[in-house]
Amino acid sequence: MLQVFATISVALGVLLLVEFLQKQRIIRLETTRKTIHVVHGLSVAIWPFFVHWEIIIAVEVLFILLVALAKRYHWFESQHGIDRLSWGEFFFPIGIIAAIFLEPTRWIFVTAILHLTLADALAAMVGKGVKKPHNYMVFGNKKSLEGTLAFWVTSVLITGAALLIVEPYFPAVGYGLILAVLPIMATLLENVGVYGSDNLLVPVFVTALLMQL
Repeated sequence: MLQVFATISVALGVLLLVEFLQKQRIIRLETTRKTIHVVHGLSVAIWPFFVHWEIIIAVEVLFILLVALAKRYHWFESQHGIDRLSWGEFFFPIGIIAAIFLEPTRWIFVTAILHLTLADALAAMVGKGVKKPHNYMVFGNKKSLEGTLAFWVTSVLITGAALLIVEPYFPAVGYGLILAVLPIMATLLENVGVYGSDNLLVPVFVTALLMQL
């Protein structure tokens, strides 16, 4: 439990710091949101090695309540002040809880959360960071080819690393097939998961697929 409290404390500290930096216009709004998502996701990824699943679910439920209060009372501008409709801050903890309900092994869970955390964040930051991105529309939402490619590359790296670590879980399936299918499908879901719903679709898909192999 001490590790959970420590990571929560770090996450809150980072939230307050990026909130201050964003208000001072030192960093961009999108950067502050993704920073919090990364810290949150990386914290959750290590929790299964220290606490039971029930504790993680309870923490994420509390996080959902905190997000609801923050939206209601306009706390933490850095987390809800974007200029587009998004429910990603709700789908993020819901995606974590949904992945847990599928009863994954710890390493499969880590793989799913890293997709939710790193691949998604890098896609957003690359897409926003390119001076002249090649944009396209998905259900009325703007996406960029560069951001999509960043997600796919990150997914390949995460999946490849996971296969090396959890080799005993996939004895009957060719690694090349997993590396070909999972990143492409996860990238597709990241594209079609508009209004932040990719935060639910991606971790659930990655968890469910790896558990079936």
